[in-house]
Amino acid sequence: IKGKLFWNRTWDYMDETKPIAAIKEFLPGSKAVLEIKKDDTTDFKAHGETYLSDGVDKALVTPHANTGEFVFDNVPKSKAARIKILLEYKDNKIVCVKGKTIKGNTKFKDEPDFKIHTGKTVEHTIPISIDKINWTQDKNDLGEIEITKALFVDICDAYKSVWTGNKRLKEMAEYEAEICQINFPEDPAISVSNAGLQMQLCQDDLKDRAVILHEYGHFIGTKILGGLTHPGYGYNDDLTNSHSPDSKEHYESAWNEGHATFLSCALTDNPHYHDGYDTTLDMHLDTDNTKVGPHCEGSIQEALWRIYKVHNIDFKKGFWKAFTDRTKRTCRTIFDFFDNWKDLKLDSLDKAKESFKHFNMEHGYKYLDGANRFKNVAKPKAYDESKKEFVTLAELHTHKGSTGGGSSSDYNEEFYNRNKHFNTGSLKAKSTIAAPKTNVGTLYIIPERFTISV
Repeated sequence: IKGKLFWNRTWDYMDETKPIAAIKEFLPGSKAVLEIKKDDTTDFKAHGETYLSDGVDKALVTPHANTGEFVFDNVPKSKAARIKILLEYKDNKIVCVKGKTIKGNTKFKDEPDFKIHTGKTVEHTIPISIDKINWTQDKNDLGEIEITKALFVDICDAYKSVWTGNKRLKEMAEYEAEICQINFPEDPAISVSNAGLQMQLCQDDLKDRAVILHEYGHFIGTKILGGLTHPGYGYNDDLTNSHSPDSKEHYESAWNEGHATFLSCALTDNPHYHDGYDTTLDMHLDTDNTKVGPHCEGSIQEALWRIYKVHNIDFKKGFWKAFTDRTKRTCRTIFDFFDNWKDLKLDSLDKAKESFKHFNMEHGYKYLDGANRFKNVAKPKAYDESKKEFVTLAELHTHKGSTGGGSSSDYNEEFYNRNKHFNTGSLKAKSTIAAPKTNVGTLYIIPERFTISV
């Protein structure tokens, strides 16, 4: 007995308000168990299990030829049959979907054909029309069998989004990503997160392929970079602790969000990033022209897109090489990425620089930390580079922050944010972004302004 499993996708990933003609989506690589009820039995029993076929060369091709096929051999004559689908890719690779208990959850209760259990693979059972089987024939092709349960369809589509990202990354970079576990449902208060090398999805984001692949970008970054350095979103005392395409964040946070959005768009080969089911967010990496600079995810993702698509620099030889190579450094900021590009002598460094300059990232700050911190001292002492001492921020700006026309206000902002977050308790009470106040005898992280060069 053979057949193919599919669902009808009736939504546009880039516009949830736009009605579209149904698109058949075939389920790739998932586990399938044939359960039968023989004439002399009253209960269903497993006859055999298999994994659905991939059968595709290019992940963006739709529909996928020969994807979603199952074959079960030596099936005895039965009075009833059904297929149990378990959303786990064969050989413990690529993607699986596990249930997750959330506090106060009463929504997802067991149904006879649908189960979401904590730590267990999400499963759904669909009946087979037994009258379509001719038991006198050696082979029976049941054709295409539709998955119709609405929530399971959405979960299947999320599963396939990660599968698509995995396949695309293999095509583009020849990188075989490890299995990504999707946990569902996520706490309703959380849109989409990625922690513990696993993806957490809430129901509203199951249909948002761009969002899922953004989270997959975080997953890949965590794997490649050995964990993400993420100070949060409290830059400039942002009490909302949130971020947006044009907000200022710590370099590390802006980089993490920017490279993840770029990866999402690269994997779909589409500069339009859309989140439309739990919020309304549209980013266009080719036209937004966000010039906030290296503290901004929008500037970073658009610069990466410009390098890749406008300057037409090969993904594997350009972005991927600079992103993944950890010989000299791990990419924790957009400037680590540029330094890697330069040190690895990758092609078109001048074009990479042009992209940085276009989005106001020609200048940046490195932070003198650890043994390189400077001590705040009182007059009659003065700034002393050799002793790592300073009296006023004006001195620091003159010696460390004026390169390329850097302003004192920018310098004060850098000094304030770096020490407020990474040097807890070092600033005096009533310090502000515009006027940080220092304590004599205290060591401080010192921002030092630089200009990227070829």
